[in-house]
Amino acid sequence: MKNIKLIIIISSVAVGIIAVAYLFGIHKRDIAHFKNMVVLILLRQTPESVKDIFRDKAFVELVKEISDDRQFPTTINFNGPFLMPKKLFVPTEMYGKMRYCFKPNVKFRDVVVWSGLNYVFLKAPLTPELEKKIHKCRVELSAYSETDENGFKKTGSSRMADYDKTIFFLGDSFTEGICVPPENTFAVLFGKDLKQEGVRARVFNLGTEGYGALEMCWMLEKYAPLLKPRLVVVNLFPNDVGKDYIAVVKGESVPEENYQEMFFYLKQMFTYCEKFNIKIVISVIPCAQQLTYLKNFSVFQDRVRVWAQKHGLSVIDARNYFQKIGEEKIYAKEHAHFSAEGHRHYADFLYKMIGTDTNRKWKNAKS
Repeated sequence: MKNIKLIIIISSVAVGIIAVAYLFGIHKRDIAHFKNMVVLILLRQTPESVKDIFRDKAFVELVKEISDDRQFPTTINFNGPFLMPKKLFVPTEMYGKMRYCFKPNVKFRDVVVWSGLNYVFLKAPLTPELEKKIHKCRVELSAYSETDENGFKKTGSSRMADYDKTIFFLGDSFTEGICVPPENTFAVLFGKDLKQEGVRARVFNLGTEGYGALEMCWMLEKYAPLLKPRLVVVNLFPNDVGKDYIAVVKGESVPEENYQEMFFYLKQMFTYCEKFNIKIVISVIPCAQQLTYLKNFSVFQDRVRVWAQKHGLSVIDARNYFQKIGEEKIYAKEHAHFSAEGHRHYADFLYKMIGTDTNRKWKNAKS
């Protein structure tokens, strides 16, 4: 009874706030974000027995098929334990901590489906049985992907025999490009931009959902000796120091040790690249809210910039570039990540900031 009363109160207050927001013309994505937060709060307060009444049966069957007993615990963005499916990921020790990597040569599908209560993002191995179950669900967004022999999301250039240079893109789900076909990710598009200017670049997308600076550093040191990159682009996002990225950009409730760990591994990446004469670029991806109601909040970007300046590094920040375009053309409405159009714009930003100079230097090195 206590939960039911609380749910009624929260719902009533939320409806009132949303009505006022519409009345005063507050941005629709900001209203949507508020509604999503309310839904999450309500779901936490709602007993499982009540949720079961509304859950879509097809969704329940899909989750059962994906969430088999072959899982292992790990940590994502300083939070855990999370259970990762062995059908898609391999438990991997990184600097003495249990993390994970994509399995090599595995096909999977990113889907955003309706659970009966809210939209849920799922990553499903590509099997005939799972395809049948997904087909029965209300699918809002979907994209097929595949990993290469190293466990990287395929870019089409891993087996290039004729190339000038190799580029690593490190990052989390933004870099991986969830719910976006591999050919539409910013890593691939950046490589195509270089090719149009006469530079044949092998591009590797090492981005993986949930990765932070620790995992990026490990991937760099693991695969750089094998693939010999000449340029490494480190893509950061506010949740690299905490799961709640809204709190991070506002400077709320983020343990200082989280920042210090991120800076430690950023420094380790810089030291490694400096030792082997690899150019390294740090790029900070803003959250969608930083283009609207949080446009005056930049605690995460400020902390990264100040740290980088102390160590003689430059940081590029896409906020001003994105502001001119508009967040609705960059972020998907179904989730917090880039849409296919957003990947195109971010690739343009990266090329403007580092591609032109890289292109010129590599062309001069060939002549």
